[in-house]
Amino acid sequence: MPSHASQKYTVGFIFDSNLKRVLLAHKEKPAWQKGKLNGVGGKYEPGETAEECIRRETLEETSLDIPEWTYVGEIQQEAGNVGFLAAVYKGNPRAAKKADYEEVEWFDIDALPSNIIPNLRWLIPISLEKVTGNLQSFMVRY
Repeated sequence: MPSHASQKYTVGFIFDSNLKRVLLAHKEKPAWQKGKLNGVGGKYEPGETAEECIRRETLEETSLDIPEWTYVGEIQQEAGNVGFLAAVYKGNPRAAKKADYEEVEWFDIDALPSNIIPNLRWLIPISLEKVTGNLQSFMVRY
């Protein structure tokens, strides 16, 4: 079986201006995420930086153009590397809307639903720590 370790992805966590809620996507694909909630994001296009990728993916998925992102850290695994970024959205939260095929919704950080991707239970708090200046970076290898 060929290795896809060179594939790179981004996942972005968008916090509201009060840092109380996070915007998550109701995932339809890939198949293993169907019916679950995850941050916005996707595959890098050739030549993109992590920040360019997450900005493009966010616009495509939520209609929000967020120019300022903070790189939080990355998870390295055999299937590919996932870079995590975070942003604080200071505009009207209602501006975030379905822009392609997946619904997006704001959730209270302190009351995340049970159908989130499991590692979001620690990735969201780490991302919040990063945007508030309390964390330098992290890396996890599976």
